[in-house]
Amino acid sequence: MSETAQVPADTPQVLLEHHLKALRLPTFLREYDKVARQCAAEDVDYPRYLLRMSELELLDRERLLPAGEINFLDTPRRLAVLASNIPAAQPDLTEQVPGPAVTVAFKDGQPSADPVPFMTGLVPDPSSGNVYGRPVGVAVAPDGSLLVSDDGAALIYRISVDR
Repeated sequence: MSETAQVPADTPQVLLEHHLKALRLPTFLREYDKVARQCAAEDVDYPRYLLRMSELELLDRERLLPAGEINFLDTPRRLAVLASNIPAAQPDLTEQVPGPAVTVAFKDGQPSADPVPFMTGLVPDPSSGNVYGRPVGVAVAPDGSLLVSDDGAALIYRISVDR
């Protein structure tokens, strides 16, 4: 007697949202369901649905990064970013970025796992007061790596995942 595995009904949606995040398509992620419903109501075919979604993504990208060319210059101890054609003012952007689902991060109101450290060694002995750096800011680079500014060592660390 064989058993058939039951796949939760929301699995395709969860996978789609995961892939859209991995591909860095925030507008697709935010708007795909709403635009799909609009297109279904208007009897719009699939290629035109994709065209609408890609146009929305491109418009958002142009709005968020209205600069011209961007160059990164670095030496062993410094990083400079040169951007051309930056407007004098840019509209404010408030974006909510949700963390992991509560069911993943917590169980019975308590954290479900210990945090995983990924940038350690800056404070070798907290009781001595000696530190090797003081990270104060974090940004995400276009390739997905983290850029961490360090006031204590006057450095910018680049943290990435080996793939």
